[in-house]
Amino acid sequence: MTSIEQLLDADDVVAEIRMERQAFNGAFILIEGSSDARRFEQFLDLDCASLVNCWGRSKLLIASGKLNSAGFTGFVALADADFDRIRGTLENIDNVIYSDNHDFEIDTVRTSAFEKYLREVGNITLCNDIGEHDVIRTRIAEALAPLSAARFANILGVINYKLSEINWLPCLANLQINKEKLAFTILKRESPDRERIAALVDIIDRHMPSDLWQSTNGHDFCAALGVSLRGTLADRKHPQTTQDEVERHLRLALSEADFRNMGVYRSLKRWQSDRDIRILTEHLC
Repeated sequence: MTSIEQLLDADDVVAEIRMERQAFNGAFILIEGSSDARRFEQFLDLDCASLVNCWGRSKLLIASGKLNSAGFTGFVALADADFDRIRGTLENIDNVIYSDNHDFEIDTVRTSAFEKYLREVGNITLCNDIGEHDVIRTRIAEALAPLSAARFANILGVINYKLSEINWLPCLANLQINKEKLAFTILKRESPDRERIAALVDIIDRHMPSDLWQSTNGHDFCAALGVSLRGTLADRKHPQTTQDEVERHLRLALSEADFRNMGVYRSLKRWQSDRDIRILTEHLC
């Protein structure tokens, strides 16, 4: 069900900030969605900064551009890079800080939060059979490469499917995605023949990631990690390993030390220093 907030456009976001400015002299931090708020709010001084949910990346970037054009000061925006670095289309917008990797979920996965989470919920024997935490993390991203390739091809307009609506999880087993099964799943509504499936597999092969961490979607990673915890890495139950549950626990595992090692921390610290505006908690300044 679509909420009223999701129907707001970038102009509504700008109007909301202008209205709040009349009663609030602190900084505004624009975020793409509520999960980013839950990830970062523990590191922010919310007496000095107000979080603004833009309900999407596009609206966040457009609102940031409009605020810059109007000469509005005292705001910073946190945006996922998505595929833009790979495509060479990452916009350099004043006051916008991008994720180091594909998105802030992957930035979180690449901290020790992943190791802490896996150590807590994984089966030691099963995990050790695969390798160290870094190996497991990379193996999951590699397993997702065909799906990441399909998403990339979709962004480029090579294919045109609503990949957000497909259930690709049954295509993943033992840290591998079956490309033919994935292609069939994508094309299922068309009742594809072998030739059509093979053609899509060829497209996927031609768009395989050159950089795993700039290509792997964080939501996909967490969903794949959840599936893997139901047999490959542990023997946990489905309710404990949904995508939302995995994302939630990775956010909870993100420590101050982890945050200090993320590019977003260094960028926020530089932003507040350049403007003499505090947004981070006092001991992180």
